[in-house]
Amino acid sequence: MSTWLRRGCRELGVAEERAGELEVCANEIVTNVISYGYAGAPASAVPRAIELHLACAGTAGRLTVEDNGCPFDPVTAVLPEPPAGLADAPIGGLGIKMVRSMMARCTYRRVDGRNVFVMTTHP
Repeated sequence: MSTWLRRGCRELGVAEERAGELEVCANEIVTNVISYGYAGAPASAVPRAIELHLACAGTAGRLTVEDNGCPFDPVTAVLPEPPAGLADAPIGGLGIKMVRSMMARCTYRRVDGRNVFVMTTHP
C-alpha cells in the first residue's frame, strides 16, 4: 500500500511531506479496519474488502478508504482523555486523534453497507 500511495502522490504532484503524512494516516486507518472492522464476524461469513482511491485536490492529496466492515466513524469517534502521566499512558489508542490532527479535512459516510472515509492533506 505504501509503495502504491507514494508513487501515486508523486504522479499527482503531491508534495513529499504531504505524501508522507498521508502514508502514515493511511496505514493507521487501514490497520484499524483490518484489526477491528470485522470483529465478531467469521472470516468466511463476510468477504472482506478494502479499497483505496487516491486523487489530487489542488496541491493536496486526497485518499478515500472504503471497506465493508462494521460501521465506524473516525470523524466523530470520542477520543481518549490524555493520561495524567507517562506511567498512566496506555499503549495505542491515539491513531484516530493523529489522523484528525494531521489531515486538513476528514469526512465519513456510510453508503450501501460500506464505510467511506476521506482524508485530505493540507495544500
